[in-house]
Amino acid sequence: MKYKDYSADIAYSEEDRCLVGHIAGITDIVGFHADTVAELQVYSSESLQVVILNVMKKVKNERALIGKRMPEINNRFIRSTWRYCWNN
Repeated sequence: MKYKDYSADIAYSEEDRCLVGHIAGITDIVGFHADTVAELQVYSSESLQVVILNVMKKVKNERALIGKRMPEINNRFIRSTWRYCWNN
């Protein structure tokens, strides 16, 4: 099953007596299940839309941090950690 540039692995669960799918090719584990193929198509596209929105939010947050000053403790912590590791 495909949606945009993504695909899903689909299997039938004998135990649950339904179709089960997992988005392939991404690091997150995203699963969905349905009783019919039509429901499975709807749930898979909804699941992927949520994943895409989360990735977009993460990228936006990371871009907002670019150029911002990190806390002062950061440099001191890095230097002290480096000295500790170097001496031990």
